[in-house]
Amino acid sequence: MLASLSPAQSVAGFVVGVAVGLTGVGGGALLTPVMVLFFRVPAGVAVSSDLVVSLFIKPVGSAVHLRRGRPRLDIVRWLMAGSVPAAFTGVLLLRLLALPDRRIGSDGVITIKAMQYRSQALNRADARRRLEALIDAAC
Repeated sequence: MLASLSPAQSVAGFVVGVAVGLTGVGGGALLTPVMVLFFRVPAGVAVSSDLVVSLFIKPVGSAVHLRRGRPRLDIVRWLMAGSVPAAFTGVLLLRLLALPDRRIGSDGVITIKAMQYRSQALNRADARRRLEALIDAAC
């Protein structure tokens, strides 16, 4: 894997790191698109690689800011209340999109046809069972 690393990728990582340090803009908003658009890295690989980089960078920045007393912890709690579940939802959606039967459209809508029974209630229950199976397959 390291054999495919180019000096240009290291330079891009350095430039993004400086930009993050100067502006506070998240590296994922910068580094992931750079990897996908300029280096043709598959999106899943770019996202996961960026997350691993963040694992090492963010604790250092967080410690510096916490020591200086800058963050408002009430805001941090609210941000985490939304972003942590959303991160898990994003992973689930990526897994659903990777399933071979492609029941998710480009707009993100899951389509499950339920016409096996004459009863709408039975069809609805069948659709729910199949949706649960689809989500279980993605997890």
